[in-house]
Amino acid sequence: MRPEILVALFFSLLALFAIDVYAIESGSTGLSADQLIDVSNGDYSSWGEQGSPKEARARWNQQSDDAYEKPAVSSDTSKSQNTSPQTIAVPSVASVAGNWSFSLRDSQNRIMALTLSQSDGTLFGSGTINEINGTEAVSASGSLDGDKMNFNVTSVDTFSQYTLSLTKNGNTAYGKYTLFPSDGVPLNGTAEGILLSPAQS
Repeated sequence: MRPEILVALFFSLLALFAIDVYAIESGSTGLSADQLIDVSNGDYSSWGEQGSPKEARARWNQQSDDAYEKPAVSSDTSKSQNTSPQTIAVPSVASVAGNWSFSLRDSQNRIMALTLSQSDGTLFGSGTINEINGTEAVSASGSLDGDKMNFNVTSVDTFSQYTLSLTKNGNTAYGKYTLFPSDGVPLNGTAEGILLSPAQS
């Protein structure tokens, strides 16, 4: 083979080798030819701060964790939820227990004396009523709602019934009533009462 051809081939190979070395050093890996040789032998010491792929991944994960800002936990305990049971104020029922005297007026005038007892809003008691025909024993039962007293009074002997609907004002009460006699037609009238002596608590 002629010497000119050999020289041309030599320089062509030399140029190709130089291009390959440049491509390795400036490629996407960013590694030099020496580093690639070390990697092929399992040696990552020449990578500097980059380290082995495992170390690089660990470093990348740590940076990702540092970049993530965790939500702040409020230390304000003044806004903590109060789980203690709430007390609801219930208005107390006024007391009407004691000895009452009622004046009943329709076509006749009657005086009724009652001793009323009370359990919350329930009323009950006994007493007497004075009529033209004399005095008769009576029993009472009803309710108290606010200042409204509603109760029935029944005579023991004649079984007549007085239905009272009164409004309490302090130690007095006033309103209307209806008398349902055991024989005859109902009678409507007015009633006024006074608490003579409140029951001792």
